[in-house]
Amino acid sequence: MNGSNKVLIIIFAVLMIITAAELYYFFIYQSKNSLAPKPSTTLVSPHPLSITPEATTDKDDVQGDEKFVPAISNIAINNLSKLSKNLTKSAQVNIRVEGNVVEIINEEKYDVDFDTTFIKFLKIQDPQTGDVEPWGISDEMVKMAEIKRKKNNTTVPITINDIKVGDSIIIESTFSLLGNGELKKYTFTVE
Repeated sequence: MNGSNKVLIIIFAVLMIITAAELYYFFIYQSKNSLAPKPSTTLVSPHPLSITPEATTDKDDVQGDEKFVPAISNIAINNLSKLSKNLTKSAQVNIRVEGNVVEIINEEKYDVDFDTTFIKFLKIQDPQTGDVEPWGISDEMVKMAEIKRKKNNTTVPITINDIKVGDSIIIESTFSLLGNGELKKYTFTVE
């Protein structure tokens, strides 16, 4: 045997010893350790209302309308979704919409997003920006709504049909955030 063959055999033998040691470690040593009980760890989640890296920003809200800016940010929705059902006994959102009625559409239309049939739409304009958005009204809303006209520091009850184009309107609604989002309170104040 010449000198180069001896060197190759020695290198081969060393590699075989290293491979055998790796196989022993992988199959024997690791399997013994995996049978041992692992220490118990408890993951502590951040406070439900903390801002986390997973939270999105308003920039992620896309509605197809470049001027649309959501009233409720995804960060707020994300934080609310972390509340524990076990501890949370009440959660609701109060919405207040103010503007001028610029159009009334008496048309029945089912809205998939809200899973309800609207019987009337008020197009309400923001006096500062000029933006106009429709506000759908369902039978359920009319039945539970307090509808009133405010004049000279007094209010008188009216019907939904008494609302006219040109009226200044404030719509206040309260929804439960628990369960199916039940409508709790609905008020129309017309001036």
